[in-house]
Amino acid sequence: PTNPMPSGVSTPITKKHFNDMDNALWAQEACEYLAEKEVISGKGEGVFAPMDNVTREEFVAIIVRGFGFEKYVDNTEFKDLSENDWCYDYVLSAAQNGIIQGIGDGYFGKGHKITRQDMATILYRVISKKELNLAKVRDDFSFKDADSIPDYAKEAVSYLTTRGIVSGMEDGSFSGRESASRAQAAQMIYNVLKSMEGRE
Repeated sequence: PTNPMPSGVSTPITKKHFNDMDNALWAQEACEYLAEKEVISGKGEGVFAPMDNVTREEFVAIIVRGFGFEKYVDNTEFKDLSENDWCYDYVLSAAQNGIIQGIGDGYFGKGHKITRQDMATILYRVISKKELNLAKVRDDFSFKDADSIPDYAKEAVSYLTTRGIVSGMEDGSFSGRESASRAQAAQMIYNVLKSMEGRE
């Protein structure tokens, strides 16, 4: 059928529309917005697959497209990345801008599902690199599993939570080691982009 006519939307969605968002309605606006901006794409006609996991390279690609990072030189120190990979330019752009550091021993971690705590850490680096000063919307972040958040991610999780960029799970945990879904990734990035739009 023809494109639906959205109502109550500031930016009409004309290029993309996903019809499989029933189990992730909380992220529908974010997914449609990012698709309209060509920051994220679906997995087929009308399919976003919101609950599918996100790989490290998929998340990095969304970040690079969404925030406009550039690649400066054409080489890589990652053993698991070649110039034939679709994500080659995206990973290099992120690495050269200090957004990612890999998983150690010279590996990027291509094909690995990204965790919620790594997603938060990368997005926090984006905010720092872009010198964004997002407004605080709450004073604390008291997740019931706060002690299990690794030291490298604590500052990122704290900042993003108090700025309303990330939230915990329904049971009150952050669940940092869990794999992130496409809907979660889209919502986090959308929250930052919308916060940027609101700045003078």
